[in-house]
Amino acid sequence: AYEIKECDWSSDVCSSDLRSSFDVHHRITLNGELCVECFDTRVWAKRDPANPEKIKSEPVPQDVIDKFKTA
Repeated sequence: AYEIKECDWSSDVCSSDLRSSFDVHHRITLNGELCVECFDTRVWAKRDPANPEKIKSEPVPQDVIDKFKTA
């Protein structure tokens, strides 16, 4: 395990299409130097009403989209 002290962490939503999924760009810098960079795709989902053991993608709520656009 590593411990990172006194670094800067930033994450930005990169997708222009926020339907049911979106991409997030993460960066960790130390003293202005990039140490780690990665992307991941996240899916907005909820339990499937037809089968509560499964999940189902859902449109990202407008209030969440609005927060991404102002962050």
